[in-house]
Amino acid sequence: MIELLRALVLQTLQAGGFDLNIKVGAPPTIRIAGEIKHSTSRVFSLEEMRQFITQILDKEGYKKLQQSGQVDAILSFSELCRLRISAFIQRGTPAISVRIIPPKIPKLEDCGFPDVVLNQINEIRSGLILVTGATNSGKSTTLAAIIDHICAKKSVHVITIEDPIEYKFPEYENSIVSQRHVGVHTNDFQSALNSALRQDPDIIVIGELRTPETVTICLQAAETGHLVLGTLHTMSAAQSISRLINIFPADKSDGIRYGIANCLRLTISQVLLRGADRKSRILAYEVMPTTGAIANLIRSNRIHEINSLLLAGKKFGGCLMVQTIQELVKQKRVLLEDVPSEFRFEIGKKQDQN
Repeated sequence: MIELLRALVLQTLQAGGFDLNIKVGAPPTIRIAGEIKHSTSRVFSLEEMRQFITQILDKEGYKKLQQSGQVDAILSFSELCRLRISAFIQRGTPAISVRIIPPKIPKLEDCGFPDVVLNQINEIRSGLILVTGATNSGKSTTLAAIIDHICAKKSVHVITIEDPIEYKFPEYENSIVSQRHVGVHTNDFQSALNSALRQDPDIIVIGELRTPETVTICLQAAETGHLVLGTLHTMSAAQSISRLINIFPADKSDGIRYGIANCLRLTISQVLLRGADRKSRILAYEVMPTTGAIANLIRSNRIHEINSLLLAGKKFGGCLMVQTIQELVKQKRVLLEDVPSEFRFEIGKKQDQN
């Protein structure tokens, strides 16, 4: 059954997709540029799905699936790719969703980021960098590309705390990357973060900032000279700052705002849009370097004014998501009908004005 999974993965890659879904009683489907398509007409039986699950998961993983109804795992097909697999129970039968992770970490410029973003990353020595976006927006890929970019240019020790480990980093000439899988190499994010501070890190990477405890430790690490990289499920820089603040009780919001204003260096928000060719996915992004003016807005709780600064932010390397999407539509790389609704009206209105 593993060879059958490999064949389905290869078929998905050849079609230009990175997501594969298999469940009982239905043909497998793949997601290409955001659209679901059948990859084959074959329908999988309950027994075949059970074989899939038992070959993919170890004993502990299978036990967790039976107890909780879901479990994540990683499977590697050597030089072809790595798979992030989410096994779960639906309607009483097992199913799997597979995210295909390419074996090679892409370059930041190949992801679609301009030189100004690369230059900003090169200049950051300590503090906090946020990479934000919805699920399936490419955050993990961007985060891996940033780490790879830094390790290739500097001499650093990077500790990543992930659930699960996705990209495997190569051996670098002057840098090392230590990767820890929550639930396998450490019990939880918080204890791993506490330990990381005693493990000679220059850079700490955490999969997602979810709790007050993890945010607090990350800010402390950033304040003491470390570079911390983390992700959030937010769609803009302003929303990301609000999310970090709102993780905490109201009586602690002032202190957290000051901590964020002092530590936050760069926020990259992103979304993957369907290309005009209906096959590719195109990166749209928002970039917010934390200038002195933006830090003052955060401290004074005027976060709603950040977008106004970013709107005229080219001189310091900032831009709004709507600006990059508008440029993609203008270049005809993306169709207006495929733009998220929260941006479509504003872009359409500007086109009418022109």
